[in-house]
Amino acid sequence: MVNKLKTLLLLCAFCCATGTFAQLQMGGWQTFFNYNNVSQIVDSKEKIFALSDGNLFSVDKDFESIETYTKLNGLSDGNITLISYCANQDALVIVYDNCNIDILKGYQVVNVPALKLSDMGSKKVNSITVEGKYAYFACGFGIMILDVEREEVTDTYIIGNKGEYLTVSEIAFTNDSIYAHTTNDIRYASRKDNNLADFSHWNIMDIPSETKTEDIKKILSFDNSLILLTTEKAYKRNVGEFEFLFDTNNGDLIVSNQQLLLLNDSMCAYDNNYNLVLSMPAESITQVVYDKQNKNYWTSNAQADGQKLLHKYNQKGVVKNYYIPKGPFSSTMAFAKYEGGKLFTGSGGPFDMPMNSPGVVQIYENNDWSIITEVGMDSTIIADFPFTDVLDIATDPKDSNHFFVASWKGIFEFQGTELVNHHSHKNSSLSDYWVMVITDGLHFDKEGNLWVANMLSPNPINIYTTDKKWVGLSYPELQDKESIKEVMIDSKGYLWVLLPRKGQGVFCADLNNTILNYRDDKTTFLSTLHDKDGHSLSPTTFRCITEDQDGVIWIGTDLGPMLITDRTKVFNSNFIIDRIKITREDNANYADYLLENVQINAIAIDGSNRKWIATNTDGLYLLSADGKETIHHFTTENSPFTSNAIMDLAINNKSGELYIVTSNALFLYKTDATVSAETYKEVFVYPNPVKENFEGDVTINGLMENSLVRISDSEGRIIHQGHSNGGTFVWNGRTISGKRVDTGVYFIYASQDDGSSKMVTKIAFIK
Repeated sequence: MVNKLKTLLLLCAFCCATGTFAQLQMGGWQTFFNYNNVSQIVDSKEKIFALSDGNLFSVDKDFESIETYTKLNGLSDGNITLISYCANQDALVIVYDNCNIDILKGYQVVNVPALKLSDMGSKKVNSITVEGKYAYFACGFGIMILDVEREEVTDTYIIGNKGEYLTVSEIAFTNDSIYAHTTNDIRYASRKDNNLADFSHWNIMDIPSETKTEDIKKILSFDNSLILLTTEKAYKRNVGEFEFLFDTNNGDLIVSNQQLLLLNDSMCAYDNNYNLVLSMPAESITQVVYDKQNKNYWTSNAQADGQKLLHKYNQKGVVKNYYIPKGPFSSTMAFAKYEGGKLFTGSGGPFDMPMNSPGVVQIYENNDWSIITEVGMDSTIIADFPFTDVLDIATDPKDSNHFFVASWKGIFEFQGTELVNHHSHKNSSLSDYWVMVITDGLHFDKEGNLWVANMLSPNPINIYTTDKKWVGLSYPELQDKESIKEVMIDSKGYLWVLLPRKGQGVFCADLNNTILNYRDDKTTFLSTLHDKDGHSLSPTTFRCITEDQDGVIWIGTDLGPMLITDRTKVFNSNFIIDRIKITREDNANYADYLLENVQINAIAIDGSNRKWIATNTDGLYLLSADGKETIHHFTTENSPFTSNAIMDLAINNKSGELYIVTSNALFLYKTDATVSAETYKEVFVYPNPVKENFEGDVTINGLMENSLVRISDSEGRIIHQGHSNGGTFVWNGRTISGKRVDTGVYFIYASQDDGSSKMVTKIAFIK
């Protein structure tokens, strides 16, 4: 079955997908993929295609323009695993990790979901070999054939003994035979055979006597000959026998446009007669294709900082250029925070993740990325503790360029992108554990003091005061705990601390207005929660905590969201947690708990006090302010998400931009709510004027809370009205009856319900 065609947008759309435009429409999406880890390169008629961490981009050979391809501009899925070019049809074949298949022809995408929907055994596609108009897929069950011209699967070959599934790694062709490299051997059959679906028509090929089956790395077709690559050698099959070609020194062989390319410490290119036409140092090159038309080599080159970038060499081995679409350094992000007008993300992970991962801080501001790694840092500052395992970040409220990074190696302090100080057990109240100073949960209070969690420490909570002094707080409930994640001071001055796992629970302290004296604090630690219905709840994970605009504390657990509506009662022995109930649609006499038994990873509060809920397996929810209504539910099925595991959220409530971290990428969604303004002095409307080809919504920002908005024509007739979401009102450009307004100037009035404040502005429509 073939899905309907999806038309890809032109270059402007590709620019939108990579963040090169300034104004995102309300309800619009933006993707942030990294394109600096190129693992596969494919040559086509007009473009070079490259795959990086499951993300696809291309470079035009003539104009060197870069395009990116995502679900936003036509692809059916995310997380691409393989690409291959069919010259016969001038089409790119795309395979996703869920075994879905797309065919990209020009600017059109055809989806072929046959493999994804099949009930075969292991459907994983290991490689693709194109022969004429057919793409042969080497799969976990055998071989599948895709007719690229007809855009459909035409056959499958199950070639294991007795018709059993057999994993095929590569497929190769000569004029008379088809070859399959399997788990156990190399099998072949005649291309003239019309019944290759019958396993008995396949034969097992003899391999060189000095070669073991497990030493075979791949098979290739080159100049109508079968090439066999082993760990150390390359062979050519000639008249039924293999002859030695050359030593490979554990290198890789690639066939591209009538050249045989050998990659190890050098790159060697051989023509059809096996004459050496190019030899150059290539320790950093991991992939290569040859562009015969322009006599260029396109490679993936490993950089000192771990990136693998797309490069172009001429036929003499001289680098001409390198190419990378705009994007983050890494799509793997442990957290996201929007502070001081910037988005910050970090590379670390929770306590149960592997340690000593290189530290990476990414800062997104004004449509551009700044990257901080250990490269270039002052060696005297990081002499004792390397910059690794970034876990959290906090920005100085008085200076947005001054920020602190928490890690397994203490606190790193930055001014701009320059490391200026390191805080550890040697110069602060922080404590070490083995060779680590494990910190997390950074939080600035309203006075400008920095709060820090220090795991496995006698002082689990530390304060770096405004006068640059460190003070340790020794709460017994938190001492020597190895998982402390979130630290929050709420609007009433209460301290909240989450322990995500291993002794999990939530800690609360009434600071008694003496933040440096923990001995007079009233404290409690909650690991088992009791609700109004008499249930005793013991979540295994406490992942997030936040306070909404009504002062309600929302806690995300693996049993769903838990609410504390009256924090003063949290210290009582009979304290009751609140859980939201949703009345069932099929029976109003019954109700279910909101997202019961769903792991909540993050909760963000937008400008209208609505709740954005990030789940571990079920995508992203937008709930009404009271949590009882689901306004949106975004998953991989109805959004550009490439995973339903939403790890973190960060919101810019001034613009309504919501940043969404999934398990493998970063996304941006433009919400229809912003934080309300104190006055109407900075109201702005966009787009303005509205041109005839515009099909989106008109957005009015900078409004006061819950403003009554009325829109009238030039004669004063009200054609639309409603209330703002926080500081934002969205209008579809239509009258109350649903008719799109005509060319003309329209008046926008906003006021408070009591009439205390008012404003008026204009908007023009052009047809």
